[in-house]
Amino acid sequence: MRVVVSARNCELTDGLRDAVDRQFGRLGRFEPRATRAEVRLTAEKKGCTADARVHVDGSGNMHASGRGSDPRSALDQVVEKLSRQLRRNHGKRVERGPGPRGSHVTEGPER
Repeated sequence: MRVVVSARNCELTDGLRDAVDRQFGRLGRFEPRATRAEVRLTAEKKGCTADARVHVDGSGNMHASGRGSDPRSALDQVVEKLSRQLRRNHGKRVERGPGPRGSHVTEGPER
């Protein structure tokens, strides 16, 4: 999954960028069709906010946001919310196609 990280009013350090990549990389096991994630970290007077959007092929976008005292705690909330959404979305996926053999049994003439 490709992860795009941006920050407003705060410094985006290498450690924080690695944490984002590591946590969003784990989301790929819940939904293998996830192709792109956009993460925005914003510093405010009373803490930090993290917003994330994950694009899933065939299902659209998943969005989550979280607040915390520092960027990592806000990021943890977002990852938890997105993992819940992606698990639920992956569970709803329905396989379409032919059923198992013998499911369409036709009856012959009665004797």
